[in-house]
Amino acid sequence: MTLQRHSRLGVLAAAALTLVLAASFAVYSLSQLRAAQVENASNRLEINKTKAQIPAIQQREAYGKEAKLLQTQVVSAGLSPSLWANRKVQQPVAVFTRQSAEKLFTQQLGFGGRQWFAADRFDVSVIDQSAGLFTPANAQDKGFSVEMVGILYFPLQTK
Repeated sequence: MTLQRHSRLGVLAAAALTLVLAASFAVYSLSQLRAAQVENASNRLEINKTKAQIPAIQQREAYGKEAKLLQTQVVSAGLSPSLWANRKVQQPVAVFTRQSAEKLFTQQLGFGGRQWFAADRFDVSVIDQSAGLFTPANAQDKGFSVEMVGILYFPLQTK
C-alpha cells in the first residue's frame, strides 16, 4: 500500500511540477507577448512617421532635380560662378546731378549690359519736391539723392 501511496504521490508531484512549469511558461509567454506588442506599436509609429516624411523627401528630390537642371542651364548660359567676379559697392547717400547719376547707373551695367548689380540697399530720390524721377529736369532741378550698397557682378571674359 505504501507503494501505491508513493506512486500516487509521485504522480501528484509530477503533475504539480508540470502545472508549475506550464504556469511559468504561460507567464513568460505573456511577458513576451506584451514585449512584442510594445515593439509592434513602436514599429507602427516609426512607419507612420516615415510615411509622413515621404512627401518632404519627394519634394527635396524634386528640388535636387530642378537644381541640377538649373545648374546645367546656368553653365550653358555662361553664368557659371567660375566665369564671374564681384566687388562690393558702397555708395553712401550723396547728391548727384541727373547726368552724373545716369553715368553712375550706367557704370553698374557695364559695356553691353553684361554686369549686374545685386542691391542690399538702393535708394534714389529727387531733392526738389517739384521734380520727378522720370520727368525732364526743370530749371530748379537740384539732382538726385542716391545711396547704393550691394555687390556688382561682372564677367571675367567678354564674349
